[in-house]
Amino acid sequence: MFAEPIYLKAYQRGVFAAARTFCQLYSNGERPPADWPYPKSETTVFVSDLSSDDERLLRRLVALAHAGAKAEWRHLTDALLRQSGIFLRPGAAAPGVRKVGGA
Repeated sequence: MFAEPIYLKAYQRGVFAAARTFCQLYSNGERPPADWPYPKSETTVFVSDLSSDDERLLRRLVALAHAGAKAEWRHLTDALLRQSGIFLRPGAAAPGVRKVGGA
């Protein structure tokens, strides 16, 4: 999917930034907004150290980090709405999953 490892690193930084931000909001009792709340211009901070002076490369890295952040935010929002994944209440069975054994 990614031609260069640096592209994967940029995408991952966006994913991790979104996950960290989303989970911080959720753990503080706030309801995270439906969409990634930061513009692409603010995503530059995630990848600025990966590009020395190459503006074209920096634009690519920013675009990848922003795409990663938006995708992760969408996945987390969806999981929160469905109460699945990391948002599954302790002791609750996941939808469509039967308990095996026991009473």
